Amino acid sequence: MLRPIVYENSAYLVRNPNPERGQFSSLRLGLQAVLERGRDAACVTLVDRPAARRETLATLKERFLQTSPETVWAAVPQFGEKHGHPVVFGREMIELVLRADPVSTAREIEHEHQNRIDYVRVDDPRVVVNVNTPEDYSILCQSTQ
Repeated sequence: MLRPIVYENSAYLVRNPNPERGQFSSLRLGLQAVLERGRDAACVTLVDRPAARRETLATLKERFLQTSPETVWAAVPQFGEKHGHPVVFGREMIELVLRADPVSTAREIEHEHQNRIDYVRVDDPRVVVNVNTPEDYSILCQSTQ
């Protein structure tokens, strides 16, 4: 189902053989695959988030590319006072995640390295929305019409 769409868009699919290990284990597998494919950055989002606007993605990418990899390791969208997704991880942040204790969380790593993160203000409320229930999905569908 998903595989043809992924490949049609020149992306790749990484499957977590042990999803019971939690979300952080999936993130680590995905980021390892990024490095194995010779990439130095990744755009990461959660499955329970609606897609960010194209303008938001372009803004995050542009800001990340304008920064020095020595000083900024990630770009995170901020709407109001909340940080959201998708995030752009540079190689340094990817390496931190991969070296972290497997029972860590991405949030813990973010908080430990806030001085290396560019929090990018965006006008896109979708970056902070979670869709966890059918009701959440219904509200999201109504707001995009």
